[in-house]
Amino acid sequence: MDTVDGVHQINIPAQNSAERVSLEGEISHVEYIPLDNKEMFGFIVDLAVSKDYFFVHASHMAGVFQYDRSGKFIRKFALFGDAPGESNYISEISVNETEQKLYLPQLYKGTMVYSFDGEYLGYMDCFPPTIHYVHPLKEDVLAIFGETNNYENDSTHIGTGLYTPKGKLIVKKNKFSESEYYVSNAARPYLFNIKKDAVEMMTGGKSDTIFAYKSSSITPRYVVNRRKELAIRSFFDTPNYVYFDLLSQQSGLYYAQYSKKTGKVILNNEIGVEFLSGNFSLKYGIENTIDYVMPIWPKWQYPKENILLEALSAADIEQYKSEHPATKDIPAAFMNVDEDSNPVLVVYHLVNMKK
Repeated sequence: MDTVDGVHQINIPAQNSAERVSLEGEISHVEYIPLDNKEMFGFIVDLAVSKDYFFVHASHMAGVFQYDRSGKFIRKFALFGDAPGESNYISEISVNETEQKLYLPQLYKGTMVYSFDGEYLGYMDCFPPTIHYVHPLKEDVLAIFGETNNYENDSTHIGTGLYTPKGKLIVKKNKFSESEYYVSNAARPYLFNIKKDAVEMMTGGKSDTIFAYKSSSITPRYVVNRRKELAIRSFFDTPNYVYFDLLSQQSGLYYAQYSKKTGKVILNNEIGVEFLSGNFSLKYGIENTIDYVMPIWPKWQYPKENILLEALSAADIEQYKSEHPATKDIPAAFMNVDEDSNPVLVVYHLVNMKK
């Protein structure tokens, strides 16, 4: 395993690997949870998971939909508007399970706080209105991610840092080197991987360093060395591997798999230049050898239960059903889904993690 000053070096190969990127041995089973159709929406922008609930952010102007863990609708709150308790362009959502609170940062309008019962609790007035994401690390420590510009000495802006809930600074990292900080090709300013004791982050696009934000420190965990044209779009990890979704404007979509034990990296050019046309509609991801339904690329994590999640749209499911006319090949959760249905959540249960 290659390390420099204690930081793991992930060396992406220059050429495709003969081996396939795989999730074999990492996922124990897959669970499908349809979100009921009492309140309708077509797409999930962001999702936060607690022990008892799913909180769904369906669009920047749709508010928050709350479901129990079986997919039953409970309530909708933080509706779009400018009145107290109404939201305006939510960026991302997160939960503080200890305090039963939900954080809703809005684009340049501040971070609102709600209870798990949908009660509006006010703004986080101790932070500027430029926060993109709030992640509670422990009861008295929040990881805060603000604007991705380098405001090293400007107290009215926050780059990234650890703070108390009352806004007291513990440690910050606003200044990134050129290789650590590059967002022009990124769809999102930050890429996250949520863990039990930390949140891992890298700035989107062509940055090369993944930082671990723990309760009292911000340190580099991985450096990803790769061809310049490969931009990282997202990443996640399992007990034994870290997986990357990379995009080249010359050759399409790649997946990479890094072994935490040996340092070995496998690279597959999953989809060629046709992916860049914008007309590629198939659900894509790592080959599913768990239940052999759809390819896998999780978007959210809930480490307390060792699960990864993603959402399948009604269009994804309709296409799958059209390609698999035999009922025996279709999960029961798909049977009543039609083109007007809400998404189905896919929960990947990881094997026991020992870290």
